[in-house]
Amino acid sequence: MKITNILLLIFIITFVIISANTLYQREIDKNPEFKKQLETLDFGGLIKDDIPSTKFFSFLGNQDAPVTLISYLDIGSEETKNFIEGIMPQIKEEFINSGKINYYQKYYITNKDVETRNSRFIFTKTLFCVSMLDQKNYYNISFDLMKTKEINHQKYNLSKDKLNSCIQNNNFDQINQDMLEMKRLNIIGVKQKLFLVSEGLPNQKMEGIPAYTPFRRMIIQKLFSAGEAI
Repeated sequence: MKITNILLLIFIITFVIISANTLYQREIDKNPEFKKQLETLDFGGLIKDDIPSTKFFSFLGNQDAPVTLISYLDIGSEETKNFIEGIMPQIKEEFINSGKINYYQKYYITNKDVETRNSRFIFTKTLFCVSMLDQKNYYNISFDLMKTKEINHQKYNLSKDKLNSCIQNNNFDQINQDMLEMKRLNIIGVKQKLFLVSEGLPNQKMEGIPAYTPFRRMIIQKLFSAGEAI
């Protein structure tokens, strides 16, 4: 290879390295959280774009459980009702109460629901308000609401006036964030979607609600992969 070609190659490589370093530094300056994760070698937060955020509601069960079940449910559908009535009690008894998994619930809602203020929108706002007024009973109330479409205010000592005021006077930016998240996760048109998540392992996604027996096998396999004794 001629000297001039070698020098040209060296020049090109040097230019690419300098350009890449400049772009890298620019990204670091724009994104302090990215810099923090690099400094601590915590890359977990950089690869979570394929699972829902779990920032708003509390978990059901042990938050430190090795496996998390995240559900996206359509609170107006018969499939969701069947899941809450038939499958969740079994999951709760075998896996949640034992501390092996925790559970986090989210809701399917679209722009059309928000624009028309339909029953799905009202249900979603109601559950956001329940989370603010009675965090302790949130999941019990949400399960009841999805099964019966009503809240037993007396059973949970929940003020009807306070709940109605919350529904009428709060817009909840979280609903808009959830709609954007559904687009990112390609949940639009898929009214139920389940995620089995464990730190350091591939996330498992299910379209629709599986029957309990194969679902149970999937949970056990995820626990086994996470190093949890069954």
